[in-house]
Amino acid sequence: MTIIVTGGTKGIGLGVAEQLARPGEALVLGYVADEAAAEAAKARLAPTGAVVTTVRADVGEIEGAAALMEKMNATPTEKEAIAATNITSSGNILEVRFATSDDQFASLLNSQLFQSVIH
Repeated sequence: MTIIVTGGTKGIGLGVAEQLARPGEALVLGYVADEAAAEAAKARLAPTGAVVTTVRADVGEIEGAAALMEKMNATPTEKEAIAATNITSSGNILEVRFATSDDQFASLLNSQLFQSVIH
């Protein structure tokens, strides 16, 4: 399985990635700008045995979402999923939503949940 976690290199996104990491499974962690955090996330997840890739991509832009999908499609595993978290300004997790197809991913990108995550 290949799993994309948006915002997966820090905070709640990294926590979600840690919970989803499995030996031999591919994790694609999206991040906007903090390359040091991306490298730290890869190192933190290494002991899980997951195959971790980080992608600098702003999913608020079509190009960023496409870059994540390209990386996911390039992995040699058979099933894909995307995880996005909705976090309030006070730090409470409202929802974690998963998409397992291109149509569900497009719907997730257009949802109110995801818009609140990327803005």
